[in-house]
Amino acid sequence: GPRGWAREEPGRSAKELRAAADRLAGCGRLGGGGVLFLPTLAGERCPFADPAARAAFVGIGPDTSRADLHRAALEGVCLHLRLLLRALEPPPAR
Repeated sequence: GPRGWAREEPGRSAKELRAAADRLAGCGRLGGGGVLFLPTLAGERCPFADPAARAAFVGIGPDTSRADLHRAALEGVCLHLRLLLRALEPPPAR
């Protein structure tokens, strides 16, 4: 699947890789140090339908660290989940 590229590290289990990614993201600067991640690896389905959408890192600079990229990815996924939850909320009563 589209997430396979992030897990391919010989000799390490998925659990070990998740723990290492969590530790690394915890070392990244809040807001990814100005880096944004758009988590649409295989197109967007909700809340906006765009099957051609693709993932992207934006704002990478010479001082961007690996930890900043992990932090930006984690924050991007969390913000996208918030958009999905907001789309599921009932409309406000009038």
